[in-house]
Amino acid sequence: MKILITGGSGFIGTNLIDCFLKKQFEVLNIDINPPRKTIHMKLWKQLNICDYKLFSKAVSNFNPHFIVHLAAKTDLNGEHISDYEANIKGVENLMEISKDIPALKRVIIASSMLVCKIGYRPKSFEDYKPNTIYGESKVLTEKIVKKYKIDWVIVRPTSIWGPWFGAPYKNFFELVLKGYYFNIPKSKSATKTFGYVKNTCDQIATLLLTNNKVISKNYFYLGDLEPINIHEWANMIRNISGKNRLITFPLFVLKYGSYFGQLIKDYFKINTPLNKFRYKNMTTDNIIPEMDKLGEIGFQRTQKIEKNINETIHWIHSNKS
Repeated sequence: MKILITGGSGFIGTNLIDCFLKKQFEVLNIDINPPRKTIHMKLWKQLNICDYKLFSKAVSNFNPHFIVHLAAKTDLNGEHISDYEANIKGVENLMEISKDIPALKRVIIASSMLVCKIGYRPKSFEDYKPNTIYGESKVLTEKIVKKYKIDWVIVRPTSIWGPWFGAPYKNFFELVLKGYYFNIPKSKSATKTFGYVKNTCDQIATLLLTNNKVISKNYFYLGDLEPINIHEWANMIRNISGKNRLITFPLFVLKYGSYFGQLIKDYFKINTPLNKFRYKNMTTDNIIPEMDKLGEIGFQRTQKIEKNINETIHWIHSNKS
């Protein structure tokens, strides 16, 4: 079986390639950037998904049975919707190309949980409430996909972490491990739906390969079934690494620090580790109730968080620059 993964050089894509190689799939990674793992170089074709002619030729020649579309601009730094061309034109190109692929069975399109602002619970698949330009671009991603009659599934990754990750959660792990991270009281610290990346890849594979009519033309959040409190998570990382618990600071220290960081960002255009958006993110619960949908199609979390943290710490130590 053949699988095309766009954006396979990214964090989730790197792990997903490994997941499907273990399943004995023939894999093609289309990405504008080179792979993070040297052994994936032979699977990589460099091109821009916004270039319809080149993109169409590459996909048609490969003639995949399955497609997982991860390629996107994912940062929150865009000021205009045009800054997220890959999330709009790139998706439209993929869907146009996909409808003419004879072997194709199913397409999974990665959206984002930020199609709704943190803390907002959508009432239906048509209910959107983004509060960032990036979130708006992903709303357009979903609306484009819904126009097509092929077998598609939209996935909204939650806060995914694990080997091959980058900012912000790699930074979080490194700060915690070095003792530079300061906790806030547990009662004020956010509890969120996070997802260990290898579990996320298993979820994608389940959605892609399971012959269930409930899956087709539906949406699913990707993440672990049990939420994590950030205060507890940080202490767990320290404990597993054999280090002392972190210092807990009063909430007002973090709050006023976020105001200062925001002033620097607004007036000097410098991104700081702490600003008002990140403060709100750290103190606002975001538990996704829709995770139950994964249980309904048979997915079960098989790995323990302690094991996942161990694997991640080992990866960090093994990949120090």
